[in-house]
Amino acid sequence: MKKKAVLVLLCLILSLSACGKKEKLSGINYSLQDVNFCYTEEGLVHTRPSTAHEKGKMDYLDYETGSYYPLCAKANCRHDGPDCTAVYFAETSSIGRLGNKWYRFLFAGEVFAGDYSTEIRSYDLDGGNEKTVAVFPHEIDFRTIFYERYCITVTNDYLFDEETHEWLGNKSGVYRIDLETGKYELLCPEREGKNIDYYLYGITENNLIYREWTGTIHELRMMDLDTGEIKNPLPGKSLAMDAFISGNEFVCNVTENNSNYVVRIDLKTGEWEKILINGKEQGAHVFWSPEMKILTVSDDDHGLGELRYERYLYSEDGSLEFIGKGGEDTYMELVTVKNDLVVGKIYGENILFDLVKMDKEDFLAGKTNWTVLEY
Repeated sequence: MKKKAVLVLLCLILSLSACGKKEKLSGINYSLQDVNFCYTEEGLVHTRPSTAHEKGKMDYLDYETGSYYPLCAKANCRHDGPDCTAVYFAETSSIGRLGNKWYRFLFAGEVFAGDYSTEIRSYDLDGGNEKTVAVFPHEIDFRTIFYERYCITVTNDYLFDEETHEWLGNKSGVYRIDLETGKYELLCPEREGKNIDYYLYGITENNLIYREWTGTIHELRMMDLDTGEIKNPLPGKSLAMDAFISGNEFVCNVTENNSNYVVRIDLKTGEWEKILINGKEQGAHVFWSPEMKILTVSDDDHGLGELRYERYLYSEDGSLEFIGKGGEDTYMELVTVKNDLVVGKIYGENILFDLVKMDKEDFLAGKTNWTVLEY
């Protein structure tokens, strides 16, 4: 009965014919792909890698119901072969959702031949009606923004010696791709070097927020996507990838003069301030959303090589409330918070992790009564 209930629920979510649901789904106009996750307005897509015991799959967490299941609506599917949408989608390098469509990137080139082609395909929400909407002549990095009818991505073309195949570096740029016409345009110039020169944070009020390597630091940039005008809200300061956008708020870690600290910026006014933790400047793992704003200070330099952490809740008046501390056995890395549902990662002895959930109230109380998401 449980499997039948989950299948019915998934079909209701994925079906275009669901009464009253079509209008809601078609309103989705933003999603963000980042490594193992695709963040959408209604749910979280989690790509699980293949192991020695099972195929990799794309799973879906529905924020409204809290249900977790393979991204597949086929009746009686065993979710263990390429005929399963969840398994088939897991082979992709990037996926995003706009309206009632999934958009999937598949590398189709041959690197040593200098071919970096990536196919972009669209699908109905049930995985059917596969169409190639564009052939993009570059390999993409692990983070892609989908909005309105476009996606914005950083390219990552590996450069090799033609004879020895020795890696020489990367060529990277920022592109916007029109998912309706298949046309693309270069937003930030391509550069060659040992590192990827760009990192995308997100979009707010039609401004692309990203960082750019200047040759000495990773500096913040804000580009107006209509005019192409670029602003530099934090000149001379180097940013980490650990950052969040919430409305017009941007919170990030900054490195300056061999010290780290957290900065909160109003992207509309350009005003910014340091967030002091226990009265001093220090870096922290940042999680920032309308539902919850958390700073986690971690330290593994105790002579034992073990993780220790402290967590603080940020309030709108700028104050920090201590909400808990612990070690590796109680540490959950935050992934997202929606509708009082906290989702995070728990790492085991290897690089793989379990996705877990718990109530927001329990999390803020310092509890560790999470449950592993499984089906």
